[in-house]
Order: sequence, then structure tokens, then C-alpha cells
Amino acid sequence: MLVLSMHTSPLDDPGEGDAGGMNVYVRQLSRALAAAAAPVVVATRSVTGAPWQQDDEGVVVWGLPAGDPQTAKEDLPALVPAFAEAVASRLAFEEVTPQVVHSHYWLSGLVARRLVAAGGAAEGAVWAHTMHTMGATKNAEVAAEAGAPPEPPARIEGERAVLAAVDLALVSTRREAQQVQAEGADPAVVRVIPPGVDAATFHRVPGAERTSLRVAARRDLGLGPDAALLVQAGRWQPAKGQLVLLEAVEHLHARGVEAHALFVGGPSGSGDAEELPRRIEASPARDLLHARGAVPPEQLAGLFHAADLVVVPSRTESFGLVAAEAMACGVPVVAARVGGLPEAVGTGGV
Repeated sequence: MLVLSMHTSPLDDPGEGDAGGMNVYVRQLSRALAAAAAPVVVATRSVTGAPWQQDDEGVVVWGLPAGDPQTAKEDLPALVPAFAEAVASRLAFEEVTPQVVHSHYWLSGLVARRLVAAGGAAEGAVWAHTMHTMGATKNAEVAAEAGAPPEPPARIEGERAVLAAVDLALVSTRREAQQVQAEGADPAVVRVIPPGVDAATFHRVPGAERTSLRVAARRDLGLGPDAALLVQAGRWQPAKGQLVLLEAVEHLHARGVEAHALFVGGPSGSGDAEELPRRIEASPARDLLHARGAVPPEQLAGLFHAADLVVVPSRTESFGLVAAEAMACGVPVVAARVGGLPEAVGTGGV
């Protein structure tokens, strides 16, 4: 199987740059397939300017140069032909003919369309695609409300071209199934497969261990052991809704209720890297607001266990993996009623 993740490497830790839930999804799915004796190669664009190869628990990951390594995400569509050619050349060099191509995100979908076409390096392969996010959905749910720039028409058109051609359109929720069909996917090729959670990392812990994690996390923040702590994890971008939680803490503070918020993650792509720190510094509740960079999954699970609540205030989510991971830890979750979050949280959630 050839897995395509052009714009971001599954080896990157989620929470910074362009790495998020999709990176976790691609990495863990690829590992699971490899463990089931299905050979998996993942191709991603090298941002070092040099080709590289790495083994990740039985999964072969290729980093392939295509264009200027420092190309911004919004300029990556112009590099689709170059990346498709790089993948085709590597397949030929390795004498690999994939039987299945699974592309992730619309850019990789455009690459896959070239590879599986007549005369392409993967001609005849079954082509499965997962959108993860869609331009039309983001424009409807995020841009107008949050002041984020709208997704360009080229993305909308590219997604429709991909959905019109795939053999399988894999989605995480019933809502997403409706969305891809609205953008042109044949209902006969749509399959709803909710993501799983890495239970070896995200799981309940004994009471004494959770108490220790709660105390340690609060001590690191300079807080007492009984301080109320809300945790939010995600890249700093309007879609993730950090400012919604910040304003909620401010409202509580104005009413005499002190709840601390910890934002776990970092700047995303070419967005305003200083907006969240700037808002925290200017906030009347700044002593209750804490930010730290992205952390590995094991540390994130520890922070979930330390939280009184995990908050997912996103303005749009195709699924909401953070919510599922927190619930797997047995931690209460409060999530926005948007996108796939109601299905991820379930009828017993808030």
C-alpha cells in the first residue's frame, strides 16, 4: 500500500505547524496495517531539501523533495506535479507497484489522481481517499465567524475533482459522509470508518497515579494541588477556538470564579504566531491562562489525566480526535457542537 501525505509528515508531533490529528491518524493506521502484515510505504514532502527514508515500526516513510523546502502551505498546490513525479520516480527506483493508494487531504488526492491515471506509476491500483477537512465546510463554519481567510476556489475545485474520481471515499462520521456527497462523491463509494484511539497511550489510570499527575501538572504551572484546571490541545488557529476558552475563563474570572486554562500546542503554518500569547498577556485573567508547546502523546495523556475538564472549543472538526483521546483517559470533555464532535463525544457527552 502507498500512503500519500504530501503537506505534512506523519512523523511530526501534533500540535505545531501543520501537524495535527491527521498526522496521528496516518501514523497509527499505517502502523496497524504493517502489524497486520500489509506492506506500507508513506510518501511525504521533504522539508529539508534532501531525500530521506525512515522506518517507523514496520512502516517505510519516504521524504521526497519537491520545490523550495520553505514553500508555505498555501503555495503547495503548485508543487503537486513535482511531488507526483518524485513519488513516481521513487516507485520506479524501488521497483514497487502499489495495489492500493490511500491519499490524505486534498493535495495528496491530486497527487494520487495523477499516479493512478492511465500511464501513471500506480495505474490500476485501488484509490482510497480521506479528506480530513474540506474547504467548503471550513468556509461555512469558520471563515466568516472567526475572521480567518476563506479557503480558495482552487481547493474547492480540487476536492471536487478528487471526490469525483476515487474508488473509495473514507470518512470519519455520518455528517462528513453527507458533506463529501454534497461535494460530488458517489454515495456508493463512501464508507464511514470512525477513527480509533491508541489505547496503549490514552487509557484510564489508577486513582493514585492520576492524583500524582494532577499534583505534578499544577506544580509545574505554579498552582496549588486543588486549583481547577481546564486543558485544550491543538494548533493555534481560529478553527481550534482557543480564544473561545480564553474568553470563557475571563467571564468566569469576572464573576469571581477562578479556573485555570492550559493551552497545549503551538503556532500553525503561516498564521499569527503571537495572537494567543498577545491575548493572554492583555487579558484581565492572564494569571489564569497558561500556554505551552506541543508535547508527545505520552505527555499529552498525562495532562489529560491532570485536567478537571478537557475543552474542545473548535469552530469546525471533521471528527475531533482530542475529544476521543481524552474520553479514553476517563476525563470529562466539553466540546462545541460542530462538525463530527457530536458523534465523537456521543450522546452521553457535553
